[in-house]
Amino acid sequence: MSSEALAWAFRQDIKPSGLKFTLVAMCECANYRTGRIFASIAHLSEITGQDRKAIIANTAELEKRGYITDTGERTGRTNQVKVYSAGMGTVPQTEPSQKRNSSVSASKQYRKRDTEPSLEPSTPSIPNGIDAPPAGDAGADEVSEDRDLLGDPIAPPAAPPEIEPDHVVEAWNALAGRLGKPRVRALTPERRQRLKARIAGYTLDDFREVFGNIEASAFLRGDEIRGKRFLGCNFDWATQKSNFQKILEGNYNG
Repeated sequence: MSSEALAWAFRQDIKPSGLKFTLVAMCECANYRTGRIFASIAHLSEITGQDRKAIIANTAELEKRGYITDTGERTGRTNQVKVYSAGMGTVPQTEPSQKRNSSVSASKQYRKRDTEPSLEPSTPSIPNGIDAPPAGDAGADEVSEDRDLLGDPIAPPAAPPEIEPDHVVEAWNALAGRLGKPRVRALTPERRQRLKARIAGYTLDDFREVFGNIEASAFLRGDEIRGKRFLGCNFDWATQKSNFQKILEGNYNG
C-alpha cells in the first residue's frame, strides 16, 4: 500500500461518494514503491461493497476525470488487469497511452461507441415509507458476469441507486413504530456499509417484499404462538445477508 497515494485519495473532493470510495480502494492497492495501481474488479467489489457494474463504471469515470491514468501496462495471471497511476493532486486530462496496440485501441473505441446508456424507469413508493428518488440521467449496459478484470471494456457510469441507506432506516423506523420494535437511532458506519451491500445486491421490489414479510410474519413480529412468545427480529438481524435472503424467500411466513 502507498500511504502517499492513499492520503491523496482521501483529500480529493469527489462526488458521488461511491466514486471516491472506489478511488480510495484503488489507492489502497497501490504499490508502496512505484505507486502503480492494479486490482481486479472482484477485489475492489469486495472491499467497497459495490457491485461489479458499479466498479467498472466508477473506474471509467475516474479515468475520464483524470484521477487515474492507464499506464498501458497489464498484469495478472492472464495479463489482462490494467495498471493505473494516480493523478496525485494534479488531476490532468490524459491521452490514451501510446504503449497500447493500435488495433486493440481501435477495437475498444468501437465497442465504447456501440455501448449506449440505458435509463431505468422510476418506481412507485415502497410500502412502509421507502420512496424511490428520481432516476438518474444515465445508466450502464449489463456487463458479462465472466468479466472480472479491469482490462475488460468499461461501460458508461451507472445510474444512482434507487434507494439509499437512510431511506431503509426511515422505513424500518416506521415499521418499528407499528410493531413496537426498537427504532434505529444512529446509522453507524457499519450499518451504512451493510445496507449499501444489500442495496447493491437487491432491487427496490425486494426491499418492499422483505418489509411486507416482516410485518406479516408472527415469528418476525415477535407474537405469542401456541403459548410461546418469540423475540422477533430487529434491524441488525434483518439486514444481515443470510437473514435478509431468508425473509425475502418467505422462510418465516405464516
